[in-house]
Amino acid sequence: WDGAQEGHSDLPDWVDWKEVVRLAERVGANKDMIRVDVFVGVSAGENNVEALDENASEQEARKGAIKIVVSDCELSPPALELEKDPAILAEAAHLWIAGYKLGNYRVVPNTEVPDEFKTTGMLSAPKMSKTWVKTKFTLSEFPAMGVNLATYQMPPSETDDIGENEEPFELYDNFNIADKITGNENWWDLVAYRRELATPGLNFYVDKVAQKRWLPTIDMPIPRPFLCCYASELPVPSENAGIPKEHVTIKTMLPQESNYAAKPSHTSCSDGVWLVKHENGVTKVAAGGHLMEEAEDDSLDKIAVSLAKNLLEDARELESVALKTVSHGFVVEERFTSIEGDDRPAMEFKIFCFWGRVWVANWRRGNNRYGLLNRNGNVIDWAGKKKSHKELPDWVDWDRVIGIAEKMAKHKDAFRVDLFVGLPASSPVLNKEGASEEDKKAAVEVVISEFETHPTTRFIDPRLFDEAARLWIAGYKRLNYKVIPNDEIPKNFVEGSEFPALAESREFVETKHTTKKFHVAGVNLGPYRMDKDSGGEDEEGPSTEPPFELFEEFDISDKITGNEAWWDMIAIRIGLDKRPALPFYNDKVALRRYLPSVGIAMPKSFAIKYKSELTETGNESDERLAITSMLPEEDDFVAKPSHSCFGDDVWLVRHHMDGKQKVVSVNGGVGRQKMRPKEDFDRAEIGKALVKTLHLEPGTYGSWVYDNIKPGIVIEERFASLDDDNKPAVEFKLFTIWGKCYIAQWRRGVYSGIVYPDGSVVEWGKMKKSNTELPDWVDWPKIKDLAERMGQNKDMFRTDVFVGVPSGSPALEDGASQEERRAAVQVVVSEFEMQ
Repeated sequence: WDGAQEGHSDLPDWVDWKEVVRLAERVGANKDMIRVDVFVGVSAGENNVEALDENASEQEARKGAIKIVVSDCELSPPALELEKDPAILAEAAHLWIAGYKLGNYRVVPNTEVPDEFKTTGMLSAPKMSKTWVKTKFTLSEFPAMGVNLATYQMPPSETDDIGENEEPFELYDNFNIADKITGNENWWDLVAYRRELATPGLNFYVDKVAQKRWLPTIDMPIPRPFLCCYASELPVPSENAGIPKEHVTIKTMLPQESNYAAKPSHTSCSDGVWLVKHENGVTKVAAGGHLMEEAEDDSLDKIAVSLAKNLLEDARELESVALKTVSHGFVVEERFTSIEGDDRPAMEFKIFCFWGRVWVANWRRGNNRYGLLNRNGNVIDWAGKKKSHKELPDWVDWDRVIGIAEKMAKHKDAFRVDLFVGLPASSPVLNKEGASEEDKKAAVEVVISEFETHPTTRFIDPRLFDEAARLWIAGYKRLNYKVIPNDEIPKNFVEGSEFPALAESREFVETKHTTKKFHVAGVNLGPYRMDKDSGGEDEEGPSTEPPFELFEEFDISDKITGNEAWWDMIAIRIGLDKRPALPFYNDKVALRRYLPSVGIAMPKSFAIKYKSELTETGNESDERLAITSMLPEEDDFVAKPSHSCFGDDVWLVRHHMDGKQKVVSVNGGVGRQKMRPKEDFDRAEIGKALVKTLHLEPGTYGSWVYDNIKPGIVIEERFASLDDDNKPAVEFKLFTIWGKCYIAQWRRGVYSGIVYPDGSVVEWGKMKKSNTELPDWVDWPKIKDLAERMGQNKDMFRTDVFVGVPSGSPALEDGASQEERRAAVQVVVSEFEMQ
């Protein structure tokens, strides 16, 4: 023909033309015209290596491997090549038409096309019609319950040993996908089945909070957990009650000096993951598991904000139903690293298990894929193999890795267990100068990182996926198995979709603020639940002292689990109700009437009144006039409600001379702001503002205690600094815990520092050089004793103390000596705070 090419004048002698024609005419039966495309050749699979060898003889090896197979059919073939000889196409049209005009034919219903295709436009795969081709990744042995699953759907000569196990494999019901298995699935079909599986409890295995709380209960190793928290366990933010937003609460919970990894409980891959390293005063941070870099000043804020933001965001749409139904939360755990140094990530093995047995492990370091390993620990020869990773380091305890993975894979058809092999970033051998290689190897740990029920790993070589799918399916087709209820998942998780922390499961971490000695009633509270490297349990014997007597109204023992953070404790305190004695401690009127009677000094009062005592009418205008009339006209004073907090509606007023002119300076009614001169100041402005506080709605300050303080007003002398009447007095907010001083906030309007019980000033982030020690005129022992007297019989209490001189004191006048000023200094209680 006109398109003929040289060398193609005859068919090769290995082409069985009769069989080609027979196959084409069989397909062409009952049709006027169709094109049938037929391949004649040798499969490129590994079974035909000998036939495909370029040195193979042209005789039996090659000819014996030849197959004749249908490739495609075409109803309206373009036949472009045949246009080179138009006479061929003309004859084809001639014969096609002739059949209609001269042929003996009748039209019959098409019984060849299945009804399913006619209805849906698709045809389901026949059961177990898939042909599996042997490759270099095909296993010859993969026993489960005594049955070799590796022989499933291999050529008949290799399936003689397939039998049924007498003792059935017990498969957890929430993993079972038997009703979907046809035997024709590829890997991604099976992954899709698992992704859409919505069986109750499956989300337990991908809930990172639940896993970190559960695994230690079954003696499975994990990185040391610093914090595991569901969103539902965080205190509910309340501006009125002083409970901050989630990111502020989270920031106070993050380790300040320990190396850690922080991640959401309900995401996959490295979404939302942060790595933090503290070393020699420098903090390094990595987002998403990438390279750590020196942290910016606001990096820790960013981590807290990121974790808080993720609490409000759902898992990505492509994730499994199991992951999408995990309760939102976050995990903060000790960062694992390499034995070669803290700047390198630990070895990680993502281990694929089928029917309780390890198949392969994906060997990684951070985002770098090192290789693939067989169950025996040998590196698989695959497309991404590197010469430098041809074998495992000798310090990897592979038997332990396999043992942990297969224990966790029991009763599951397919499961991935991710393990770290390395050292905790706090390991002494990492930070010990001169530590030998043997010391480091001996300290290596194997810990569980996480699980995956819906593994989406993408291998470079697709033949690996084929083998994974074959083994997954083989269990359903060849094993004698029975579906059993999942008794591994804790009952309280099934009922509540969250796994509560076990009592006293939190491990507190030593920092520069850790109090190692804190004796109360003969017991040292300092070592309580400190981490293993911080001195352990108190070695002192049982206390012989009388027990600490705790006022019953303060008792919250029935609410304490031992896992609380600071804001959890405050939320518990705020939530107390129906304890009639508690409002007393925040009632500023009651305190000013009571404390002086028991010898506790307070600023001199000008007026102390409950709302009911101001007027007989209870009319707001009458109350305003009554309050205004009580305000001193010459003396400096502070006016505030009896039932408010945070400095709300606190007025500071100073009467002084500017040359020969009298001046009134006020702070504008917002607590600690600086006083400024105000022309034509009208005291009625204060009365008007304070009256509004007498009529606040319940719930304004977010607690039963504040709702049950009788509204009133306090007007008392203003306290000033020893060296300047225009400056506020030194104020200490002393926290007593179990009756003993823990720390004090040192203030002069704004924060000046933090003070320890011994009077030393703590180094902290915003400390100024001028505030590195207390002024020598501050009688710290007296202040501390006063706070501890007030903290008696209470688990936690804050006493606010002024140290200074009453405003207008002669000691503040020009010409007063330092001795006169120091002699005039007073220590007085300002107020208390119990929440």
